[in-house]
Amino acid sequence: MILPRLVRKIPGSALLGWLALFYLPVLMILIQAFFRDGRPGWGNFAQILTDPYYGRLALVTLGQALLSALLSLAVAFPCAALFVHYDFTGKKALLSLTTLSFILPPILVVLGFVIFWGNRGTVNGFLMSLLHWEEPPLSLLYSFKAIILAHVFYNVPLALRYLYTQWSSLPRSHYEAASTLGASRFQTFRHVTLPRLAPSAASSLLIIFLYCFLSFAIILVLGGGPRYSTLEVEIYRQIKFNLDFPLGSALAAGETLICLLAIFFYLKKSSQEEDLSSEETLRPRKIGRRALPLLLLYLLLSALFFGGPMLSLIARSFQYTPSRTAEPQLSLFWYRRLFSPTGRTGAEVTFRALKNSLFYGGWTTCLTLMTGTGAAFLSHRKKMILPGLTELLLLLPMGISSIVTALGYLLISSRLRTGPFLSDLSVIMAHTFIALPFVYRSIATALGQMDRSLRESALIQGAGEWQTLLYIELPLLARSLVSGAIFAFALSMGEINAVLILAPPNRITIPIAVYRLIGSYNYPGACAMGTLLILISLAAFLIMNGLDRE
Repeated sequence: MILPRLVRKIPGSALLGWLALFYLPVLMILIQAFFRDGRPGWGNFAQILTDPYYGRLALVTLGQALLSALLSLAVAFPCAALFVHYDFTGKKALLSLTTLSFILPPILVVLGFVIFWGNRGTVNGFLMSLLHWEEPPLSLLYSFKAIILAHVFYNVPLALRYLYTQWSSLPRSHYEAASTLGASRFQTFRHVTLPRLAPSAASSLLIIFLYCFLSFAIILVLGGGPRYSTLEVEIYRQIKFNLDFPLGSALAAGETLICLLAIFFYLKKSSQEEDLSSEETLRPRKIGRRALPLLLLYLLLSALFFGGPMLSLIARSFQYTPSRTAEPQLSLFWYRRLFSPTGRTGAEVTFRALKNSLFYGGWTTCLTLMTGTGAAFLSHRKKMILPGLTELLLLLPMGISSIVTALGYLLISSRLRTGPFLSDLSVIMAHTFIALPFVYRSIATALGQMDRSLRESALIQGAGEWQTLLYIELPLLARSLVSGAIFAFALSMGEINAVLILAPPNRITIPIAVYRLIGSYNYPGACAMGTLLILISLAAFLIMNGLDRE
């Protein structure tokens, strides 16, 4: 009796041990916070709490994250209302584009904003030619406004997805009852719609706040220097450049505490969302003449704000200016340069960046998929050891900065001094740690929705556990598995933080190449390299969208 019990506990114990390996670097960084000059104490925290610089840094970080989240939700609300109440051509395609924000690398958002909103960018260029001005009328880049705009651009699709999913599933009977009682549209919205959307709106607000609070690439490039720096950038600066692990770790500890509070409230609000899938829902009506101008205005503004930066980035990659006084020409010059045999941005650099990105992406996908799938099955079979703790460890990476994770691996690799192999392994582990919560939740949700009678019937007819898994369950989970694999791969391909900190100089990836080209003010070359990354992200998006339609 004892032996079978021990055997049943082996997978759960192995999962808990495997997760502990992911958290070891984070714990090492956080432990550093309690030491200064080799002595234990609270000196690092005292320095942070008494120095006005860090107080201002915390206020800027919290302020930009909260404002970005509120504006993203405010922009998404009328869009969600439009999609819920009206049916029109292209609606499904527009809704599916909300998935793109999950896999679009932040460095592309940064580059797109520079090309679109810069002093000599698309918008200012158009206004200068229209108004015959010599100076750009808009000055947005390297400011607080640029940070907020970039975050809103990145997160509105996420807020829209949250709101639309819940709003479109509200029972039609509630609206019919309100109409029978003589309630106006505004009263119905206030007393019927808003209370039921509140948990979903709060969930999206918290998760967007979390993403903006932990934003790094957008702040690093668009912040314009220390004035709009955040805790995330300061942690990176203190540990990577000042080599002050104790102070950086103390900042990381404070940041992590705030993130964990946000995760706690997010999970609490998510659990309050109603499951209304069994009830008859609202029926969208065909768009009429009164709502048509609103739709056209929405499409125009969306094309300008959301499509403009990415389209401008792609268009810029096909422009070549022979001299400062010459007009831009349509050309493949920058692509030829990327794939030329010689040069700093030649084929050797391009193919090395692509190879390294595929290397990290491939291994990250394998590790994330194996861990996420195994954890989902153990949770579904109720075979986890300490299930509450294990579930928490699987979801906590959403609230732990990738910079903190990467710096933890850097601390370990610097002490072991084992060379490039450990650096590559650290990048893969960090990427897996980042992608794991999303892949796990996706597979666990699909597994929970599976008809249990199919497995029970197979077992009754004599099929073994492994046969049932291979021939019944895994084929039914195929879409979720492929979707999770694509998400992990796309996230790894576009991730910059861990590679920037951990990878050796020769391990350049596509996002790092784009970042370096931006740093050297070679924006056309960065756009050409960025377009390659857009094509990879677009391919991932099309595959995921195709799976959703099946």
